[in-house]
Amino acid sequence: MQKQLQEYTEINKIIPSTQYRFRPGHGCCTALLNITDDIFKSVDQGNLTILTQLDYIRAFDSINHQLLIVFLHYVGLSQPAINLLADYIGSRSQAVRIDGNLSSFLGLDSGV
Repeated sequence: MQKQLQEYTEINKIIPSTQYRFRPGHGCCTALLNITDDIFKSVDQGNLTILTQLDYIRAFDSINHQLLIVFLHYVGLSQPAINLLADYIGSRSQAVRIDGNLSSFLGLDSGV
């Protein structure tokens, strides 16, 4: 499923070319090389260069399931694919164990 989703996002250009990670050939090293190259080009042109980086690695822990389903529909996934993913994320729950005591299980409405 992951491979199919990745191919779909690549073919339909859903993920921007400047998005690194989660894409083959677009890891941390590639990102650093591209950023360094952009900085050198800018400095060579006499431009002031400012770098701001954002790390969204934890953002996936807070994705609202309802919004994710709407987004998947918006980007054109088929209804059977959306139903499969909705069923998967909709049937997840979690509990906490402390000193051998287990809390009640609660359904999750966010996080992937």
